[in-house]
Amino acid sequence: MAGGRRWLLLGLVALLALPLLGCGRGAARVPARPQATAGQDSVGFRQLTFTDTSRGRPLPTGVWYPSGPARGPFPVVLFSTG
Repeated sequence: MAGGRRWLLLGLVALLALPLLGCGRGAARVPARPQATAGQDSVGFRQLTFTDTSRGRPLPTGVWYPSGPARGPFPVVLFSTG
């Protein structure tokens, strides 16, 4: 019976010590990268709000797009899942 009490006591101590495992220091913060400098191309921004009709939720969306004239011929890029 003494062996059973020993295991019970050991299990109780382990159970009570378990919450202490989450009390360590958090991960080190990673410094943010510096912002890129403004380029030579002009851009436009438009704030649009779409509505999810199945749930009646507004979906605010920001769209960034090139606003200057194109400087040359560009290939057509097509993506299709087949």
